[in-house]
Amino acid sequence: MKVAVICGGSSYERVVSLRSGAAVADAARELGHDVVVIDSSPATSDELKRGKFDVAVIALHGKGGEDGHVQGLLELLNIPYTGSRPGPSQCAYEKARAKRMLIAANVPTPDFVSLTATALQEFGAGDALTEASETLGFPVVVKAASGGPAMGVRIVRDEAELPRAIVHAMSYDGHVLVEGAITGRELAVCLLGTSPETIKVLPPIR
Repeated sequence: MKVAVICGGSSYERVVSLRSGAAVADAARELGHDVVVIDSSPATSDELKRGKFDVAVIALHGKGGEDGHVQGLLELLNIPYTGSRPGPSQCAYEKARAKRMLIAANVPTPDFVSLTATALQEFGAGDALTEASETLGFPVVVKAASGGPAMGVRIVRDEAELPRAIVHAMSYDGHVLVEGAITGRELAVCLLGTSPETIKVLPPIR
């Protein structure tokens, strides 16, 4: 098969993405595939059109790669690709939206407060932070509301630490999520397949 490995891009996670792409490319070559690594840019569409690829492996992290954009491009070009379709990708990328969907589906998730730079300016940062503290208590986890799972993450144990953590998260995104902190194991579960009937669930990875 002729495989396009799309990685790099211009997000904060570019370096990690390039490493992921190199690892995927090496593994695919070992399996005997013809691999072309594409560093995502405005020229990516033309490269994909010219390449006549059988499949694309998305190794992008963050904006442009996990938010549904490259998935939409690949669908327009009729190139099969790994990962979720544009809609689910966008929903998962926007953490506040994803949490609201989990709540609507009765899936347990920590309580949260969503803060934007505009809201903090219009309604007063002090009042907003006080409301977040009173709603959630401590400790809380502060993170950028979009991007990779570790973007702008700080664990905050008291109200005095909260403003600095929010400023840090807003350096990545003007929208911040503050969640109640929970303890437990972090697991990744991968699915293989193209429809509910064919999906295979792989063993959880810690």
